[in-house]
Amino acid sequence: MMESRTKSLVVDASVIQSAGGTERPDPSGICSEFLEALYLIGHCVVMTPAIEAEWERHFMRFTLNWYTRVVASGRTVEPENAQNDALREEIASTNAGLDDVHLLEAALATDKIVSSLERRARNRFRDVARQVHAVGAIMWVNPTNANETPLDWLRQGCPYETPRTLGYTA
Repeated sequence: MMESRTKSLVVDASVIQSAGGTERPDPSGICSEFLEALYLIGHCVVMTPAIEAEWERHFMRFTLNWYTRVVASGRTVEPENAQNDALREEIASTNAGLDDVHLLEAALATDKIVSSLERRARNRFRDVARQVHAVGAIMWVNPTNANETPLDWLRQGCPYETPRTLGYTA
């Protein structure tokens, strides 16, 4: 069943940097198709100062044009006070490091969804989720992983699916 409301997704710079246009070979074409579907379906993009700074270093022509359309259509979500010092302290206490913690902060301040190509970060945050339970509720989708059926999931309204969460253990 399709959910009626659109979702707000945190899009990592790894996706932005990889998207070079839908006519490009994989993974560039896949990332571009994911971003285009996100836009056409009507989902929103979460933007914080940390995410914006990271994106600015990685924009491609395709993603800059795509982002311009997202902004023009009013589909950015800018959560106030996304930085979460308590979360940072909890994660730091796990010795996991704070790289990419801004993605988790933004996700927790919105619909708890991250789109990223970074397997190492995903695995590290899965480990963190064992100790920091808030992290476990975040869904993580890799646009290039066909097993995750990312485009179908976007089209269905990004429904909450436990196996997509960082806290899921099989």
